[in-house]
Amino acid sequence: MDKINDTTIIAIDGTAGSGKGTLAKKIALHFNYAHLDTGKLYRGLAYFVIKTNIDTNNVNKIISLIPNLNDMDFNNPKLISTAVSKTASIISTLPQIRQKLLKYQSDFPALSLQKGFKGVVVDGRDIGSVIFPNADIKFFVDADIETRAKRRYQELINKENNIDYESVLNDIIQRDDADKNRKTAPLVICDDAIIIDTTNIDIKTMIDNAINKINELL
Repeated sequence: MDKINDTTIIAIDGTAGSGKGTLAKKIALHFNYAHLDTGKLYRGLAYFVIKTNIDTNNVNKIISLIPNLNDMDFNNPKLISTAVSKTASIISTLPQIRQKLLKYQSDFPALSLQKGFKGVVVDGRDIGSVIFPNADIKFFVDADIETRAKRRYQELINKENNIDYESVLNDIIQRDDADKNRKTAPLVICDDAIIIDTTNIDIKTMIDNAINKINELL
């Protein structure tokens, strides 16, 4: 497959709470590749939308916030809040927003190569299908919806006071529907993607299986 500036590209797509983010981080750490969680771009933008009280229908004002992402702390725990998740899900369906963030994502491999990284791991919803259709390796990570809801609930329970399982489950149901049915870059399984079902496997097994597959293919 094609490479960008001789940079190995591993694309990881998947559903909310499936474990794709964890997998991406561990793969990047193992191979000393740069990592980009594209969901955090939308979450960071959503955070600023909420903070500045901008209507999610006001596309021009949302676009004006994009330069603020340069100063965003993507490890901010507020980015995983339910409110930010819902807002991010809304603005990620807006074609103008996706187009503005596309360049940032597309430039990531070249920028990473300049920093000395020989490869990148990028995770999100449309990485293998839209952002890097010629990625060297594509993974699609999924799990049944109850498993994903329980994982997200455990993640949130210590960070939000009034969180309950049913609201988390409903949020994931709504996000799945929005991700899979949006007109622009919907969540799809690429024909050449390696599918990883994490419903009944632990994190170590998931990571080991993926690393073994990467070593086999590269």
